[in-house]
Amino acid sequence: MSNKEIIEVESGAIDKPSKSLELPESEKGTYARFAIAALGSVPWVGGMIAGGAALHAEKEQGRINENIELWLKEHEKKLEALFRALSSVAQGIELLGEEAKQRIQEDDYLALVKKGFGVWDRAETDDKRELVQFLLKNAAGTSVTDDDIVRLFIDWIDRYHEAHFGIIRAIYKNPGISLLGIWREMGNTGELPSENSSSADLYRMLIHDLSTGRVIRQEREVNSLGQFMKKSRRGPRAPSSDTMKSSFDDTDRYELSELGQEFVHYVLQDVVSRISD
Repeated sequence: MSNKEIIEVESGAIDKPSKSLELPESEKGTYARFAIAALGSVPWVGGMIAGGAALHAEKEQGRINENIELWLKEHEKKLEALFRALSSVAQGIELLGEEAKQRIQEDDYLALVKKGFGVWDRAETDDKRELVQFLLKNAAGTSVTDDDIVRLFIDWIDRYHEAHFGIIRAIYKNPGISLLGIWREMGNTGELPSENSSSADLYRMLIHDLSTGRVIRQEREVNSLGQFMKKSRRGPRAPSSDTMKSSFDDTDRYELSELGQEFVHYVLQDVVSRISD
């Protein structure tokens, strides 16, 4: 095919041509190492190639192993999705220019590709896979954050659930929002759950995960040196209460940490923009 760099991987489908991974035109296989690094991080790709070869050999001998055939057909869609993801990342890198093309030849970046596509393969939703793709596109840019932080962000994509990302988006769109505000922003209307309900337990756990992970924090005043100021007690002391602070408190305000803001910028920005639109 003209103006395309083609890498072929046999799909194993009977009587069908092999699937081709189409990457942007480049000199001396610019994207070859990128593609090999990504494919090498996905365990079943090698098994699919071997299975396709075994099935082809059995077909020539007049025998068909139905188990191999079913496994290959199941993974054929996954292979097509993987190829689409690789093409999407490569096209994004192409738009970043020559410096990005040089960057993707570096071992440090290829290590990020391997780690990222390992997480991509384990992801249970297309949304998470899109986050990995978006981060790897940005990581090819020379102005992107440090590689250690990119690795951390890949870990966050792997570790956190879509519900965690919903909280991050809510705080990003509404800095200084309360726990009650976050709950409402996530589409929860009507009467609040009781504090001993599973819904409240889950919400507390999500907030705790992001707080201990240094993604979000309570709003704090900062001095000119960037030091956090202790909260000053103003007015008379509030009367003591027999109950603990609500999971849906409307007093304390939350913000993204600096790391959390970078995570949105390099991972969630495209998703947040589409939601806002």
